Amino acid sequence: MTSAAGYELIINEGFAMDYRRLTAAAGRNPRGPEDYVRRQVLREMQEFAAGSSEGRHALGYESGKGDLRDCVTAYLQSDPQAKADYRLTFREMPPAAPGGGVR
Repeated sequence: MTSAAGYELIINEGFAMDYRRLTAAAGRNPRGPEDYVRRQVLREMQEFAAGSSEGRHALGYESGKGDLRDCVTAYLQSDPQAKADYRLTFREMPPAAPGGGVR
């Protein structure tokens, strides 16, 4: 799942709603755990869009859960000293048009 030119990021409504909630919580507690996670999400998305990240953990096929071999997950922490408590999952999609970039 590599793309030197980066990925075109497509945001679904579920992510948009979660990100709005996270941004609101970060606004109520600047420099708190929510703000830390929000900044990690932005960094991961920027790295994917720039082609400088491929995610952190490739997913696979699991009976009963489906085929996620075209997905990667980045794990995020609300506390930099603790285990990851959030994950950001990306699915690679083919270009929207011939010759287009990976989405």
